[in-house]
Amino acid sequence: MIAAIWNRVNTKRFWPTAGAVFAWIFLSDFIIHKLWLKSAYQKTASLWRPEAEMGQYMSWMMSGEFLTAFFLSFIFTKGYEGKGWQEGARYGAFMGLFSVSQMCMNYAVTPLPSTLFWSWVGAGMFQAIMAGVIASWVYKK
Repeated sequence: MIAAIWNRVNTKRFWPTAGAVFAWIFLSDFIIHKLWLKSAYQKTASLWRPEAEMGQYMSWMMSGEFLTAFFLSFIFTKGYEGKGWQEGARYGAFMGLFSVSQMCMNYAVTPLPSTLFWSWVGAGMFQAIMAGVIASWVYKK
């Protein structure tokens, strides 16, 4: 079943799309988490791994970013209508809202400050919308 779905993917357009979305996620995650929210993470240090230990888990982070880019791009290609960046923005907004639903459940069980939660929501929505726009720019015919 998976092979039948994959065989219908235009791989010549899919892989550059997934690569561009991955680059965006990697860059925007760095800006969001290493620069913008750094002080918020320092104030809540008891919730996170020590900085020295985080490097040992970078392959997990990169794998997650790659899988996000892969599936975001893959799902985009399945419903692609060729309607320009607005289609990508709409798709990104829906993907962002799906991600926010997961954040809400995480917020319910993790003692995060509400300011950090809302920062994640806003940044996550922006990141997802832009990922959709990038997918529409790169995947276009």
